[in-house]
Amino acid sequence: MRLLTAVLVYAVGAGACFFGGSGPGVPPAADAGRTARVGLVVATNSPAFRRLLSVADRGGVIVLFVQPGGPGDQAGVSAGDVITAVDGNAVPNAEVGVVALRAHINEDRKLDIVRRNGDKKTITIHPRVPGAVDLRQLYTPLIDQRPNDPLLLYLRAQADQPVADYNKAIADLDRAITTDPQFAEARILRAELEWNLSEQNTLSATRRADLERAALRDWSDALHIDNKNARGISSIAEAIAVSQPQAALRAIKGVLDIDNRLPSAYYASGLAELTRRQYQKAAEAARTAVGLNPYDLRYYELLATSFQKLKRTDDCTKTLQSVFTLLSDTQEKARLLTICS
Repeated sequence: MRLLTAVLVYAVGAGACFFGGSGPGVPPAADAGRTARVGLVVATNSPAFRRLLSVADRGGVIVLFVQPGGPGDQAGVSAGDVITAVDGNAVPNAEVGVVALRAHINEDRKLDIVRRNGDKKTITIHPRVPGAVDLRQLYTPLIDQRPNDPLLLYLRAQADQPVADYNKAIADLDRAITTDPQFAEARILRAELEWNLSEQNTLSATRRADLERAALRDWSDALHIDNKNARGISSIAEAIAVSQPQAALRAIKGVLDIDNRLPSAYYASGLAELTRRQYQKAAEAARTAVGLNPYDLRYYELLATSFQKLKRTDDCTKTLQSVFTLLSDTQEKARLLTICS
């Protein structure tokens, strides 16, 4: 793990991450009615994406792909547009941006965008409930035409989340990185996939160790390319939160200095605090993650687990019930409730 320690020091320096204040409350029920979508694939506007799409540094989230015939396409949104606000609210990263772009049926979204040429515009989009959209099928014909386009290969690998075939996604990222060795996001995604694959119990110990080393190399390379990449630092912190909680917390301190509205960073912090048995801090971090992104089940599970450790059993149950609006599987609901038992 020496390489990982070096990466974190290089990326964020030293420091301590902590949360304070009174105990967090139970979140409100997740709004399951926001089922309409805008037909855009977006990402945090990082140096790599700015370079690939010839965009200036304008903050916000960058449009990587527009679904042909989708609401965004019909409204005139183009790849390379940067969304700086949705309905007047700033969108600092992709996770918050995706949440903001969800809508109720017949509810419009107003996007403040900046075009590649610097022109600013407000666009009204009429989201709709999507049918069965297979992004992989949309990307593959485009990749057949441009087989070494690093952005398309990245998008197809990302579309496999949750990954049914890790090796297929990693192969796409291998090609993307070979074509563009400075593509930090491709290295970060490959690291995440390698790390997730290493946790499969069916693999041999040697194979798991090889994958862990490969993931650490990718994270290291990515952060040497872009040492302010909040997603990359946050994903490392999440990976090591249980094994090296103090290192994870130092990393998260750096992430929040870059972007204090990144939900996954609070989640990683909560995991580390849970490992340290700092249950109050874990609950505070998890509650912040839920507030920023009320559509990620993992955040509710962490909050409920923290409440259970704090002997707040009723709040544990109520937290899980607040996300039941998003779930139709009764077995999944029953599984979640075992956290509070």
